[in-house]
Amino acid sequence: MNIVGQIEETLKQGIESAVLEAGLASKDEMPDVVLETPKDSAHGDYATNMAMQLARIAKKAPRQIAEEIVQHLDSEKASVKQVDIAGPGFINFLLINHH
Repeated sequence: MNIVGQIEETLKQGIESAVLEAGLASKDEMPDVVLETPKDSAHGDYATNMAMQLARIAKKAPRQIAEEIVQHLDSEKASVKQVDIAGPGFINFLLINHH
């Protein structure tokens, strides 16, 4: 696995852990974490729509879910420098080793 793959995997695991810690879904209910690269680099290095994927499972608004994921995210472990919630519940990540 290349360095980008390792970074993505670490971030995905961090998001999954945050979802589980927040009690938003069980391991069995967990949807796959999908990371996208934002079209505008000002929005960060990666974005996920995990909060919207969890809305039905957690029975909460995506924005509220996003806030709970951010609260439970171990930013240091996931190599995240900054996290922003955008729109209806997208979560944008700026990584520590960002150039």
